[in-house]
Amino acid sequence: MTSMGEQPADYGASGECTPCELRITNHGKMAGWVTFALDHFEKHANEPLVLHTLPIRDAKPAAQADDLQSVNDGGPDTQSLGNSAEGNPDTLAHALQGDRHLKQKRVAFMRVTLCRRELPTLVTKGATYQRPDLRRLSKSARARMKRKFNAQSSVTIDYGYYSTSKFEDDLMEHIILSRLHEIAKPIHNIRFHAVPSDNGRGEQHVFHLLGPKYRVGCMLWHCLYPSGPAGELQITQL
Repeated sequence: MTSMGEQPADYGASGECTPCELRITNHGKMAGWVTFALDHFEKHANEPLVLHTLPIRDAKPAAQADDLQSVNDGGPDTQSLGNSAEGNPDTLAHALQGDRHLKQKRVAFMRVTLCRRELPTLVTKGATYQRPDLRRLSKSARARMKRKFNAQSSVTIDYGYYSTSKFEDDLMEHIILSRLHEIAKPIHNIRFHAVPSDNGRGEQHVFHLLGPKYRVGCMLWHCLYPSGPAGELQITQL
């Protein structure tokens, strides 16, 4: 049995890996077991970890981790116990005679083998296999992930110009459209923030566009600021 802090055994001559075993006791700490298991799978991703434990009353079901295969088997094997007793009567009689010999008795136990890959050899030996349960995110967690994704996917285009002719307006519009098609091509909901820097009032105009209608947004931009004030055009995903 491998104790906490030891490294799992290497692959033998047969090519099979001896699993790292961890005994679960009443005086052990859950934090220590979890830390040891996480460290084991971080260093040896494809090597199994066997949790050897005795039964307890009113055991709560353990939560399954994502993509973690679980194979359970129990003991002792009553058939092998009977065969060993019949085949070695002298050993059994020697173990039961005398007052100074410790009383020997077998109790039920369970071994839970955790691994990042499937172990079909254990299933063929009679162990039960549990598929990994995929954790479903709550509504609030999905909202937090969406806000984080939106913050990371925001792009800001800074420009400043004062147009003197229609040619410069068309040229600037062409540049903005090109940038929008390059950066925001997969984005269907676009928000335009027009923040002029010369009005001193900090006004903010927001336009919501559906689909790739970038030209409509630029036309609204030029309608509000025909003289082409210095400002910024910010693109964020809704």
